[in-house]
Amino acid sequence: MASPAALALLAALLLSPAALAQQKPQAIGFPDAPGKETLLNKCFQCHTPGMWMDHRQDRRGWESTLYRMVGRGALWTEDEIKAMADYLGKVYVRKPQ
Repeated sequence: MASPAALALLAALLLSPAALAQQKPQAIGFPDAPGKETLLNKCFQCHTPGMWMDHRQDRRGWESTLYRMVGRGALWTEDEIKAMADYLGKVYVRKPQ
């Protein structure tokens, strides 16, 4: 049986910032499609899932938003932006009324 001190040390290591940073972001509400992993890896560093669910645009609108993030310091390639805009334009598009 482990001592309380050993258990406390183990808990501290498991909950350390490095261990938490390695966990994959929760992708509830994000269907699988090309571009999903890029979006999760790039955008979830700063944003929560609700940002996309509440903010719907067409593909061109999403691409504009992504380039605005580049202007604010995001380090993405054109291929990553295209993949994310394609994904968001399919999954989080504004529905016609």
